[in-house]
Amino acid sequence: MIKIRHPAVRRTKRCIFLGLLALILVSFLLGVPGSAQVPEKETVLVILSYHPGMVLSDEELRGMRDSLVPLGDGADIRVEYMDTKRISDSGHLGNLYRVYAHKYRDIRVDAIITGDNSAFDFIREYRDDLFPGVPVVFCGINYFSTDMIQGMENITGVVQDNDVRSTLRVALEHFPGTQNIYVVHDNTDTGVAIHSQVTQFVPEFENGIKFTFLSNLTIAELLERAADLPKDSIILLEPFNRDSEGMVVTHEEIGDLLDARTDVPMYGNSEMNLGHGIIGGKITTGYSQGRLAGGMALRILQGEPASSIPVVTNSPNVYMFDHLKLREFGIDQATLPEGSIIINAPPEEKVPAWILYLVLVILGCMGILVILLAFHLRVRKRIESELRESIAEKKAAEDELVRKNEELNAAYQQLKAQEEELRENYRELKKRESELRESESRYRHVIEDQTEFICRFQRDGTILLANNAFCRYYGKSCSEIIGHRILLDIPDADRRLLRDHFASITPENPVKSIEHRILLPDGEVRWQQWTDRGIFGPGGEIIEYQSVGRDNTERKKAREAFALARKKLSVLNSVTFTDIKNTVFSLSAYLAYATDMESDPGIARILKKQEAMLAQIEHSLNLAQAYQEMGIRPPRWQDVNQAFLFALSHLDLDLISKISRDVRLDGLEIYADQLPEKVMSNLTDNVFRHGGSVSRISLYYQEVPDGIVLVFEDDGRGIASEDKEKIFQKEYGGGSRVLGLNLVREILGITGITIKETGDQGRGARFEMHVPKGAYRFRK
Repeated sequence: MIKIRHPAVRRTKRCIFLGLLALILVSFLLGVPGSAQVPEKETVLVILSYHPGMVLSDEELRGMRDSLVPLGDGADIRVEYMDTKRISDSGHLGNLYRVYAHKYRDIRVDAIITGDNSAFDFIREYRDDLFPGVPVVFCGINYFSTDMIQGMENITGVVQDNDVRSTLRVALEHFPGTQNIYVVHDNTDTGVAIHSQVTQFVPEFENGIKFTFLSNLTIAELLERAADLPKDSIILLEPFNRDSEGMVVTHEEIGDLLDARTDVPMYGNSEMNLGHGIIGGKITTGYSQGRLAGGMALRILQGEPASSIPVVTNSPNVYMFDHLKLREFGIDQATLPEGSIIINAPPEEKVPAWILYLVLVILGCMGILVILLAFHLRVRKRIESELRESIAEKKAAEDELVRKNEELNAAYQQLKAQEEELRENYRELKKRESELRESESRYRHVIEDQTEFICRFQRDGTILLANNAFCRYYGKSCSEIIGHRILLDIPDADRRLLRDHFASITPENPVKSIEHRILLPDGEVRWQQWTDRGIFGPGGEIIEYQSVGRDNTERKKAREAFALARKKLSVLNSVTFTDIKNTVFSLSAYLAYATDMESDPGIARILKKQEAMLAQIEHSLNLAQAYQEMGIRPPRWQDVNQAFLFALSHLDLDLISKISRDVRLDGLEIYADQLPEKVMSNLTDNVFRHGGSVSRISLYYQEVPDGIVLVFEDDGRGIASEDKEKIFQKEYGGGSRVLGLNLVREILGITGITIKETGDQGRGARFEMHVPKGAYRFRK
């Protein structure tokens, strides 16, 4: 059987008991004759080890008082608290000795009851001096042995034994998957004794379970360890009232601190931890200890020698559990040991039997009254029902008339609204018809006035719409074309091209353009350019096509003639450049030979100037040839890193090996003229020719809102502020030659890429090339 103990219930029972006791005492006093002699009271001195408010001491005292109730007013119970949880040095014990010696020097003490080890040790030490021959009853003594009272007379008591083994067994029944048991205790004498006790029966539980002792720690260290315990763990909380640094903490405080820091279940043997973190266990209760000790003191006061009362060595421990913790961990109360006491459970007050009988009588009377009322109500309801039926029939007839009238009004209003809606729809239709005619007229005029061919036709080629330009082109009237199929004479190669073109028109790509040839009836070959839009049905199938086209034969011929002329001009320029460059090369060789042969310094200087002029002519030819090649071929995607490496390959390897390169491009490609290597060649050539002592070249990109900025920089001497824009002019002389940066700007400008110099003089040159969106991509 499991007992539920709730504080409210316990207080109620105590009040009832004390009230009855007071009534009995009053009756007894009233029955005593006024002349009777009042007997002398028995003085019982209770010495408790700890302080008021500590659960253990309070419960021990409560148990003692309950046992001494039979003495009534004949007992003078005096209580002394030693407060050794807070202070326990020899000076404090000496002060207590002097206080008790002074306080009880003229008082006869008939019995002494001690609570816990500190009070017991104090009486063993000082009884013969303070209270010689007074019988002593002890309780709450841990790890008792008969050696403790060897040679003492008139002493007996109750031993307190922490049943750790039973507590662990019930904990493992609740959590059978436990792999780790953490034993928490301090290094006081009690803590050391607990450690020794647990160590003795560890082998009983070592089947896959690891025991770890958490002692000699500060409170902070203990809480840190507790917060990081494995999930398959149990904490056995034993006394931990003083940490390794001497900080004192109560049972309740350490229990609450651990409960707040860990999620693993905790069990213990102290009543002071119950309700403060632990689920429960085989609890040593202060009340049981005090109750037994008080009973022994009562026997002594009634004349029984203390020496004849044996020491109770079987500690009166009970299984106690916290209802809140059982619910938190999902433990069924049915699995608890028989006789377990549960605290913090909802109160269960029993209702007295006479109240139940009274309730039954009242319910019976009320039942009879209900039956009578029901009969009366039945008769009344039958009469009222007949009346209501009559009234209802009349009301129904009236309601039917009202409803019919409302329906007629509603129908009339609906017809009126429908009539107005029909009139409004008619006016809207007339307006739309007028607008449609006007729109069709404007649309027809727009189409007819166009010089391009406009038509709409079905998949089989049937013309649905055609403008005058289309009809005139084929030499027919619109009536001969609209509603008919036109058979066009198209070359086979272009016919296949047209089939592929119309097949490529899809809902995802509904508009396509094509250029193809057509043979007119007189045999002339003409070129046409068409833009076709597909018109699709709900399922995505093609229904018809709408086309706009033009005859671009003359433009086609002009483009072909221009391309041929440009090709011829390019060949002529190439031959001319080659002849001039060969002549300049030969002339340079003769001038070099003449310079070596000439001994006259004046003539030699003239020859050197002529060599420089020839070099300038050669450079101008190279620049002119580069300009000639610009824009000849269409732009395409260029790998920037490959262009940079190509530019470096044309330079002196000894110079390149002395310069580090920082290239971060991530596969960047730009859409530019097919001469990007010219850009990189000019930039790198300028580094070696004009950069001074350069040790590093960097090439990377930065993202900006409208594209990217491609940065080419070095750590050379840089460019003066006044020259930052001049260097891009066609004939700027930076030292002794044209830098070629004008050519760089022209090449990049073909596809909308801009370039500027933004470096700091003395820290290196920095060229920023802004590439707009759509003109760059990253190779996957």
